[in-house]
Amino acid sequence: MPLLNQISVLAALVLLTVFRTALAAEESPAIEQAWEKASLLLTSEAYDDFVQIRKAGKSPREAAFGVALMLLNKQPKTDGNLDKAAGLFEQISESGDDDLAMLAGYFRARIEQVHRRTQNPGKAVELFTKLIERHPEHPFAQFAAVKRSMIDIYDDSPIESKRQRLAALEIAADGMTHPPAKRDMQLLIADSYVRLFQDDGQALKHLLEADAIGITRAKPRADVWLRIAELARLLGKNDVAAIYYRKFLKEFQRDNRHYTIEERLKELGAKGAAE
Repeated sequence: MPLLNQISVLAALVLLTVFRTALAAEESPAIEQAWEKASLLLTSEAYDDFVQIRKAGKSPREAAFGVALMLLNKQPKTDGNLDKAAGLFEQISESGDDDLAMLAGYFRARIEQVHRRTQNPGKAVELFTKLIERHPEHPFAQFAAVKRSMIDIYDDSPIESKRQRLAALEIAADGMTHPPAKRDMQLLIADSYVRLFQDDGQALKHLLEADAIGITRAKPRADVWLRIAELARLLGKNDVAAIYYRKFLKEFQRDNRHYTIEERLKELGAKGAAE
């Protein structure tokens, strides 16, 4: 699946950076340096810095968040470290109503979804739901909705119920206000239609909607463009397929799939001439 199944330090930093200016945290060179180390994947060094900053009483909530985040990535990963991280995320989440509190609540749920050796999807759903109900329009609540939906759509319930769930997710996606979360929901829906029902038409529709919102990272964008092109080709939508093959060739000139895509375009041209 194109959606992240694990939260890395870098993924967390992307989320944090987007909203950091609104955190009302005390700016200090020490905490900036700690985040810099984290961005370089110097987890142990960043962890030590955040611990010291927290002990000094500087930027206490942001420092505690940094400690918790580093504990998720500190090696070896232990149940004790995950429990400490969970406790810190809970404290931060319950200590305010700002972006940092919402982000901490999101990561608290992700611990149960992906980080523990024995994952607890039921607990994760409970925590995601709590976050969504707290501030439905908040970006982190909408990211939480995507992760909760991922658990829900791939649970052990009968396949007959899944199409109704997908229809409900389509309605939910239409109402989402945060573009990156809405895009991720569209990608989840597209994947689900292929995996559960081999419904290429619905998958293509939702991939096109995700692309219209915008996929900022190069590799996922390249992969989505090729999926759109291939599905369109299989469905006989040759004009759409050709557009996306050409977009890919123009933007990703060093990709090793170039030859195959050029051959696909030749095939489409031959079909067009025959028709």
